[in-house]
Amino acid sequence: MNSTDPTSTNSDDSDNRFISFENVTLRVRDRHILSSTNWVIKEGESWAVLGPNGSGKSTLMRALAGEMPVVGGTIRRYHPLAMPEYMGYVSFETHRQVIAREQAADAARYFSGDIESYLTPDGLMEIAGKQSKGVTRGAIISMLGIEGLLDRPIRFLSTGEIRRILIARAILRSRGMLLLDEPFEGLDREGRDLLAASIDLLLASGVRVMLATHRMENLLPAFTHLIGLKGGRVFCQGPRDQMLTKESMERLYDLDTGGPENNTTTGHAVSIDAGSDGSVVIEINNAGVYYRGVSVFENLNWKVRKGENWSITGPNGSGKSTLLQMVTGDHPQAYANEIYLFGRRRGSGESIWDIKQRLGAVSSEFQVNYRKPIRAFDVVLSGYFDSVGLYCKADTRQVETAQTWLERLGLCHLKEKRYDLLSFGERRMILLARAVVKTPEILVLDEPCQGLDPANRKRILALVDLIGRQPHTQVLYVSHHPKEMPACITHHLDVSIYKA
Repeated sequence: MNSTDPTSTNSDDSDNRFISFENVTLRVRDRHILSSTNWVIKEGESWAVLGPNGSGKSTLMRALAGEMPVVGGTIRRYHPLAMPEYMGYVSFETHRQVIAREQAADAARYFSGDIESYLTPDGLMEIAGKQSKGVTRGAIISMLGIEGLLDRPIRFLSTGEIRRILIARAILRSRGMLLLDEPFEGLDREGRDLLAASIDLLLASGVRVMLATHRMENLLPAFTHLIGLKGGRVFCQGPRDQMLTKESMERLYDLDTGGPENNTTTGHAVSIDAGSDGSVVIEINNAGVYYRGVSVFENLNWKVRKGENWSITGPNGSGKSTLLQMVTGDHPQAYANEIYLFGRRRGSGESIWDIKQRLGAVSSEFQVNYRKPIRAFDVVLSGYFDSVGLYCKADTRQVETAQTWLERLGLCHLKEKRYDLLSFGERRMILLARAVVKTPEILVLDEPCQGLDPANRKRILALVDLIGRQPHTQVLYVSHHPKEMPACITHHLDVSIYKA
């Protein structure tokens, strides 16, 4: 069977087709997905892909990009520019691959002594070319606001900054079509506004754009058609005005069934202030972090007292994740600053594992680095041992508690599946279960809702709010979306005020 069938522009183009799926079935490792899919993209149509976590959105996008094996049917490409080599593509997986390649290159750098040869955004985009369809490299850099990032190593950029760079590279590659898989995730408000304006500009200049998203606010008016996926199959497709109704979205995401998003927890939350004695849990004095002489933040002073739950905000690159990494001990400059955790100064003889036993954390960077091909349940159990991978045997009580958390989060159906084969959102949920499984004293959540569908966002926010109201766990919470701030938050820190 044919995976693709390139056809000249004068072959049956009476209906102005660009790409069609004809009874297509795709293979992801050892399983089939999107079986017998039929779908037509015509010239002048701009499609958005919707659906809950694990429904197959990223698989569909990768099939368009020519990255997925087709085991049944045909993907027919009617125009020369519909071929994969003329498509720009960006996704969470793209981000992971770039970081993984950089980490793999570290050994060669240290062996050769050339430890300064880090990949820069300028080098990353140089490979993509000088111009997309009618949009120059300079114009792309300007409209995404990344002029000041081009000569900084990729490794030293924030998640949101890396997203902008990868989007710029994808645009440069998009001679035929631009495929954007959750491009708004990880971006601050300014970044989201710039990206939205850029998409409108690209569409107006003739670039074909395909968008996969979980957020209705990202469905710009320029997207004319929607395709909804659910359970690995096409659930609905058609013109935007017919698809984007309250009823159809509720059915797509199971928001009207009293379904999994309502199965958060049982029991009653206690007062936020319960157990608070005013003691200082975290203290940071005049802290500063610098990369190659450039300040991330400086003169930062912060105290967190028992019973307080903090939100931490600031634009991309302001140092939110860096600050949290200093708390968890995952940042090397933590030991060059005056930081006290649970009344003990960082670097005074405690081991990193002594600290981590009292903390639970999830972040985009951690998810990028957790790539083990093990059971999802083993990933949750690894939270007891603060390991990437499971190397110790969990006892009966730990196994039972982990099972309870999977039930609370509606993740039991993922228990035996391989973690690295799950969708981005499913992996995020598993890592959230890993973070809370040992009932940490401090729960560090760096954009926990990133990549989650509406039902899972609702579930996580309710759960975080409940946890934050318990006397034994305090929450440090980062989000670029004000509406996704748990009600348990009592205090706020804007890191951007410490920018030099």
